[in-house]
Amino acid sequence: MKRSFKKFAAVALCLVMLVSSVQIAVAAAPDEQMQNPLYMPLRFVFESGGAEVDWDPDRFVVIAELGDTVFEFFIGNMNARANGEVFALSHPVIMDGGVTFISYLDASFLFTEDAAGFDGTIFATVSTAFQLMQTLSIPGATVALVDIDSGFTWTQGFGFADVENEIFVNENTIFGLGSIAKTFTAIAVMQLVEEGLVNLDTPIVEYLPDFSIQPSPLLGGDYRNITPRMLLTHTSGILPNILGYNSVTENEYYPDFFNNFLEHLSSYFMNTPEDQVFTYNNNGFNLLGILVAELTGDGDYFDDFAAYMDENLFARADMTSSTFVLGPAHMPYLARPYIDVDTPATPLFMNSLPTGGLFSTAYDMANFMEIILADDGTLVRPGTIGRMMQAHDFDFTTTLGGLEYGLGFMRMVSMDGFRTTGHNGAVFYYYADMILDVENGLGVFVAVNGANGLFAASPLASAILMNAVVDKTGGMEGLNLATPRADAAAELVEMPIEELQALEGLFIGQNYMLLEVHDNGLLTLVIPGISGESLFPLNPMSDGSFYSAAGRFWFDEMEIDGELGLVMKQGDLGRHIIAVRAPIENFMATEEFEPWIGTFVPQPRSGEISLISSFTYSVDSRGIATMTTTQIAPIMPITAVHTADEVFLMGVENIIFGNDGRAQSFDLIGMRFVRQ
Repeated sequence: MKRSFKKFAAVALCLVMLVSSVQIAVAAAPDEQMQNPLYMPLRFVFESGGAEVDWDPDRFVVIAELGDTVFEFFIGNMNARANGEVFALSHPVIMDGGVTFISYLDASFLFTEDAAGFDGTIFATVSTAFQLMQTLSIPGATVALVDIDSGFTWTQGFGFADVENEIFVNENTIFGLGSIAKTFTAIAVMQLVEEGLVNLDTPIVEYLPDFSIQPSPLLGGDYRNITPRMLLTHTSGILPNILGYNSVTENEYYPDFFNNFLEHLSSYFMNTPEDQVFTYNNNGFNLLGILVAELTGDGDYFDDFAAYMDENLFARADMTSSTFVLGPAHMPYLARPYIDVDTPATPLFMNSLPTGGLFSTAYDMANFMEIILADDGTLVRPGTIGRMMQAHDFDFTTTLGGLEYGLGFMRMVSMDGFRTTGHNGAVFYYYADMILDVENGLGVFVAVNGANGLFAASPLASAILMNAVVDKTGGMEGLNLATPRADAAAELVEMPIEELQALEGLFIGQNYMLLEVHDNGLLTLVIPGISGESLFPLNPMSDGSFYSAAGRFWFDEMEIDGELGLVMKQGDLGRHIIAVRAPIENFMATEEFEPWIGTFVPQPRSGEISLISSFTYSVDSRGIATMTTTQIAPIMPITAVHTADEVFLMGVENIIFGNDGRAQSFDLIGMRFVRQ
């Protein structure tokens, strides 16, 4: 059994990944891993790979038939046999409680046959995938790797599509792909552009005369200026999401949500003026899907959109198992959603198809990635995909989290500088990622079916791609890395207290943070949370950065809404904006905020599902008015004064106050919430 480590680049162990900002990096050689073997059930490994496993009690040996190879594993022995030929294991097969176990290291070799030079990548993928699934209690995963230069394609399933019935994942298992749907919707729009039916810079109201939305009460905006290009690049300024009106249902689809979407949207407000701010926007892609349906169908937006995608994307890309609407033919192949490996979740249906309703397989996504990387005219004219991948000319907000957005494609730079293109997605316990290295002709797709998949799909996909680049190009120099801003030789320096105090304030990003100079003279990053505050002292460095246990931080002035403002960046690149300083006085709770303090729970209609379990309004220890939506979501500051005569920026309306003066209930983007 051949074992080649010539170009091997294994990924870091998942436990290290979870502790260090949910990243996997190219890491140690296998000899270092051999010092610490990790084990997994041997039967699970082989059956997950499509093998038949049997136990010979007389010889105390496990027999596994995988393809044309018959493996024999002897308990407690470091020698095994493949078709009668002896080969050495790195660690002995062991038995515990009647179950045999094999090390991750040895299990990975079983998938590296015919690896076409990607044996190191496949080894690392298998080892890490199984570890992630075990650590995060994820039942199943599916992976695809393509190299358009050699024509190599590898697809592999891991674990269970259905735990109870012991149905294993394979390349034809269907997973929910969430927002990867946006890339497909964008390609459909570009097809209409090439047919002359759509101009990206013509106001969308000319195609959809029933479309309207009210201007922001504070910032204004005019929906009549919104174009398809703004919708594709998340710069339209419209309300990002709708919660109610049966947008998510159980048991079956509710097409009327999508068919009545324009009517729903018309009663709400824009968040910002059009073409000024990047805000990730699901409603924008719903509008684009309606645009496709309006111009190609007969008036039923739900069915017309799904039919167009079937005929003009899936059929042309040979994606025979992919769909935007699950039907009876798909259900036997669908990976069940799981809360954890022992707890199946209720299947849910997203009725806003264009923004997150895509279902597909590793086999189909391999076909799609080959078409995208080749940009050969299969779906759109040659060169169009390349133009779609180019970053839109955004303002500073586009570098938030290392993200730039093109026309349906994300351009991403990881914290360690690795540049990729693609899109990820999350919907109802399914998590998926498609990432591409266009320069090296490589693409990776990963999908999982567990609630903790947020910490698995994207990190694993990035790790697979990094390893594939190293395997293909022969070394780290093949990685498309951005130049770091940090100086590896930088040293700690003293900084006047006045300069440190000039950085203090409240910063808003994915959650809110505070910078404070504490009594010990240290500038400290304070991150509030449900269970208390996390504190990170920031130490000034000679290269202008601040070093902390959470990595390097930088502070830069940038123009924000016509004025200079302070932004906080993270990482050695010094480009990932994670927060923007905001006037803290805008968020201090006043007596008018007191009637809102408490928890409000949704009252969904029959068959409707709320994606938000509750809203809790509270005041933190510094007097800042805050809101959180679940126990695990970040706490966010909110504008503190809300009265019956004012409109929440987030869309709260129809407020009812009780005799005690406290808010008792309200509507939020189509769903009723009542005080708990």
